[in-house]
Amino acid sequence: ICFVPDGDYRGFVRRHPLGRAAVIRPGEIVDCAGRVLGRHDGLINYTVGQRRRLRIAHRAPLYVVALDAAANRVIVGEKSEVFARGLIAREMNWMAFERLEKTIAGRVQIRYRHEAVPARIEPLGADAVRVMFETPQPAVTPGQAAVVYDESDEYVIGGGWIEESLR
Repeated sequence: ICFVPDGDYRGFVRRHPLGRAAVIRPGEIVDCAGRVLGRHDGLINYTVGQRRRLRIAHRAPLYVVALDAAANRVIVGEKSEVFARGLIAREMNWMAFERLEKTIAGRVQIRYRHEAVPARIEPLGADAVRVMFETPQPAVTPGQAAVVYDESDEYVIGGGWIEESLR
């Protein structure tokens, strides 16, 4: 969806029946404890880490912490709740070896224009890893790529898809 020709991914989704049904339905905005704070006009309009356009009065600024597609909910929290200490990634593709056999140190990039940061990468079966960041990172988003570099940050050694943020 990042490569939609006109850059208007919301319009692209609205023009397709599956998109309309899945992500343009109104729903609840809830805090991390599940308390309803407001309403949203479709998950397509929100992204993890977003602060603007939430339309909720609160004692502190709120940020999108997660999107729960199954419940059609936007989950919000204060800035500290946006940070994750790690992630689970699946469908790993390794360039440097057949599969990860033991925990390694490396650097991990979690989205475009995000600097790769020091992390410990631990194998979880044939095609999954647990990544634990040296320093918690903001807006770790399921569905985005996680790219693993060697410790020098010079070579890509693998990558996969973020399945879960570890808070």
